[in-house]
Amino acid sequence: MTKKIKYYPFVGLAVLVFCLLFSTAVLASAADRYGVYFNRNYGTDSLAPGEIKMAEKEFSNPQAPYTAYKIMDADQSKQAVIAGLDSVFSHAKADDVNYLLMSAHGEKDGILDFTFAELRTLLDRYQGHFVIVLDACQSGGLIQRAEMARNFVNTFEPPKVQARSGEFMNSKYNVFAACSKDQDSYMTEDYGFFMKAYFDSSQVGANGYLNADANHDRNVSITELDQYLATYGKMLDATPVSQIVDQNLTVFSTAGEKPVAMYRLYNPNSSEHFYTRNRNERDQLKQVGWQDEGIGWYAPETGTGIPVYRLYNPNAGDHHYTLNSGEREQLKTLGWQDEGIGWYSKGSVPLYRQYNPNAKAGAHNYTTNKAENDLLVGVGWQAEGIGWYAIAQ
Repeated sequence: MTKKIKYYPFVGLAVLVFCLLFSTAVLASAADRYGVYFNRNYGTDSLAPGEIKMAEKEFSNPQAPYTAYKIMDADQSKQAVIAGLDSVFSHAKADDVNYLLMSAHGEKDGILDFTFAELRTLLDRYQGHFVIVLDACQSGGLIQRAEMARNFVNTFEPPKVQARSGEFMNSKYNVFAACSKDQDSYMTEDYGFFMKAYFDSSQVGANGYLNADANHDRNVSITELDQYLATYGKMLDATPVSQIVDQNLTVFSTAGEKPVAMYRLYNPNSSEHFYTRNRNERDQLKQVGWQDEGIGWYAPETGTGIPVYRLYNPNAGDHHYTLNSGEREQLKTLGWQDEGIGWYSKGSVPLYRQYNPNAKAGAHNYTTNKAENDLLVGVGWQAEGIGWYAIAQ
């Protein structure tokens, strides 16, 4: 069932996103990522419960881990939110990046119980690169001056004008706002449209690249994010506005995975399947009669995942692979030779493991193909669940 758009004259999703970003020019590989999400409602009910789930998915992403993060709902007090910011962002160093996501009711000078001036004072305490994504009615006031005139004291006295917004303008902060200082933002009962666009930008699409990765280099630059939010974050008459300070900042990335092909071979004499990332080893086995079955999956090039151990049985001429160090030690006591780490487990693609209790060699098979797994189980192999994970391509 499609949910209706709810229109709030002075309400919106205020989403401050301070993202720990991988930057090819600004950030070193040692840079840490920190994230905070919170929302503000007039009561204690969550303003956008769907965004809580989106934030959990983003912050707990094992492919681009955050060093620390915190998620706070509308039932948290203002002081608890301030303490939450400090508990996460106080650890950031100069080259790190902070993500802060916030949903709230908004006006020109702030969001519910936080003025823009107060937010600026709070965030100025922390080091690192900042990306702020604010999804709220009149959220453009974050970077756009809004002159708010007081009422005439009398007919002959000119109005007293006070500038109470634009506190983040011309600052060190990269800012993305859902709409201008004079517009309203839109949301469903579950999430804000601008915030959803932000979360969608870091997801892998059907083409295998991050949705906002326009040039397919496995990085989402801050300008690519800006273009994506301008296109997919726009709803009705709400026009997103932005301020980009760090031109070379990379917001999201999968380039660090550097996936390498894992080759799969088959020995028609022993019925063993063999897996290796070493092309020379693959070619040598082909020369002595092994059948090349192509690429079985993709693994990370560097040791950033969980190690998969490779063992060899000199009596049966069989190999075994496991990420369970206990299983490795048990096989070593039975005479298997430890051949070290074969590759690493990391990613979202499961590799299914099957066991043939009747085979003397080639007793285990590993595949990303669920149909192959089910076929072997259907003819008597035992399903042993997921052996490890591969990188999606």
